[in-house]
Amino acid sequence: MFSGVGKTAEELTLALENGVGQINVESEPELNRLNGIATKLGKPAPVALRVNPDIHAATHDKIATGRKEDKFGVAWEDAPRLYKAAHDMTGIDVRGVAVHIGSQITDLAPFEAAFSKVAGLVNEIRDTGIDIRTVDLGGGLGVSYKRDNATPPSPAEYGEVVKRTVGDLGCKVMFEPGRVIAANAGILVTKVIYVKPGETKEFVIVDAAMNDLIRPAMYDAPPRRFTGHRRRCWLS
Repeated sequence: MFSGVGKTAEELTLALENGVGQINVESEPELNRLNGIATKLGKPAPVALRVNPDIHAATHDKIATGRKEDKFGVAWEDAPRLYKAAHDMTGIDVRGVAVHIGSQITDLAPFEAAFSKVAGLVNEIRDTGIDIRTVDLGGGLGVSYKRDNATPPSPAEYGEVVKRTVGDLGCKVMFEPGRVIAANAGILVTKVIYVKPGETKEFVIVDAAMNDLIRPAMYDAPPRRFTGHRRRCWLS
């Protein structure tokens, strides 16, 4: 599966030449470009349109991706027209529907709302004679950062929502779990250089910076516990 807003012509060509399983198209201009590349190569592109369901997930503003004002996906109202257009293109093999509403989501309600809309869209598109075979539900399930007191749903609870909303469609279901795997599997190891007393707090100076872990500074991501020599501190 090939996702991303800014796919270049070179990347799309490479994907088709290497038999990518599905390309999640983010916009009408990308769809038109992909059709031209695929037609020239003589290799129809397996496509899902990423749709924007206008679902407001309770997460940080900068990592919410499913609202109508966000740059991601095609507008919900445009989806039926674009599916018809894609179906009529010689270089496009319409396969599925894709959606991704954000990251670090700790409430199942936005997922249920988005997936229910996807199920309705699948049936609507099928009624026009287009065979939808896949649904890509994205990712976004949150993890615990200890200080934020969030208790994210378990993957099993998330799975129940998936089954309840899209389980009867007969589609291959894809996921992009991201954070729920990576955040729980990795750590940043750094060395304390100085401990600097401040007027209101104590600063720990380490040999790591924003280029190593930019999300706390840029996205207000909650820091995890940092255990320093003789002190317990917070990296932020």
